[in-house]
Amino acid sequence: MGQGLRISRRFTEAGVDPYDNIEWEYRDSRISNPDGSIVFQMTDAEIPASWSQVATDIMVSKYFRKAGVPQYDADGNELVDESGMRLTGPERSAKQVFNRLADTWRFWGESKGYFASADDAQAFEDELKYMLSNQMRGRAIRIDPASPDKTADIWHLAAVDPESLREKLKFL
Repeated sequence: MGQGLRISRRFTEAGVDPYDNIEWEYRDSRISNPDGSIVFQMTDAEIPASWSQVATDIMVSKYFRKAGVPQYDADGNELVDESGMRLTGPERSAKQVFNRLADTWRFWGESKGYFASADDAQAFEDELKYMLSNQMRGRAIRIDPASPDKTADIWHLAAVDPESLREKLKFL
């Protein structure tokens, strides 16, 4: 095994899609002004069933890419127009957002040699997808050294083995 982070699976199983044990549903999202005029609206967005409507509205209105995403039919086939050009549009599922984030973070980690193996990188990606889908996070309190009376909550995702992290970053 190489140097780098070793990722222990806590919520996922190797070879099993991290979304398989999560219930998903299609929801509508609408953001309105006080006068009732619609600021943003999307129908049939795929969201974890455990999420609140507020979480749904935030995800859909703030984090879904609005354009340039290849579109697929219900069977997973890419949609094309009459001339064979790929049809693009918005993201339609929270899975697309989670995949975009977790895939990017894994890529960055692999490109910098952070993981001990490809299996560790896959475990990191799968655990992140599961944790994002289930809104899991850790909490820390930040104190501003310039203003000790001023604090702020910081929410972080955490999916690494603490011993492996200490060894890699040598911070204890």
